[in-house]
This record gives sequence, C-alpha cells and structure tokens, in this order.
Amino acid sequence: MNHDTDPHAEKPETDPAFSETSSETSDDAETRSNSGTSFEDLGKSFQEALRSGTDDAKEAFEKAIPKAKEDLAKGAHDLAYALAYATTFGAALLKEVTPENLKEGFRSGSDAGQKAADEVIRNRKRKETPTTEPEEPGDEAILV
Repeated sequence: MNHDTDPHAEKPETDPAFSETSSETSDDAETRSNSGTSFEDLGKSFQEALRSGTDDAKEAFEKAIPKAKEDLAKGAHDLAYALAYATTFGAALLKEVTPENLKEGFRSGSDAGQKAADEVIRNRKRKETPTTEPEEPGDEAILV
C-alpha cells in the first residue's frame, strides 16, 4: 500500500505526523484523567449537597413538629368547645320551649334505653365469664 494516498494506513515512527499523534494521545490521557477527577469532584459535591439538604430538612421538620402539635391541639380544643356549646345551648332552649308531656316522654325513653343498655352489657359479661359447671349431656345439640 502507498502511505501517501491511503489516509488510514499506519505511518512509520520516523514520520513527524506520528509524533504529533503520540502527543495527542498523551493529551487525551491527561484530559481523561482530568475528566475523572472532575467527575469525582462532582460526585463529592453532589454527596455534600444531599447531606446538607438532608440535615436542613431534618432541622426544619424538627422545628415544625411542635408547631403542628400545638395547632392540632388547638383545633381539637376548638372543636370540642363548639360541640359542647352547641349541645348545651340547644338543650337549654329545648328545655324551655318543649311542652311538659314531651319532656316526660324523653325522660321515660331515656330511662328505658339505659335499662336496655345495662341488660346487654350484663349479658355480654356473662358470656365472657367461663362457667365452672359442666353442661348436662342432654342439653347439647345433636347434628344429624
């Protein structure tokens, strides 16, 4: 092959173009080394930024928690106040405007409801308490 006409042909070491190529190759190696260092620096900077951001977020969160708890407690208080106020105010007005026979109906119904609830609770407690007496053999249900 003719080295002058083929641009892809290998050039002998004595050719001045070959020495330029060699110097470019060492420049490329230096650039690659600098690129690697740059990427390492970039990675370290990114890690520091994440660490710093995480620390800042933790600090902000720790400051926000007491404020959020305080706001939640105030909201719960205000809700309880409003419910109690509305209930008491409504009951006081009803007490004054309700006819006596209707009041008597409410009292009787309340008493009956309380007695029924007490009975349910008593029966439930009896079922939860294990019996110490053995059951009679004739009391068992027989499946056919």
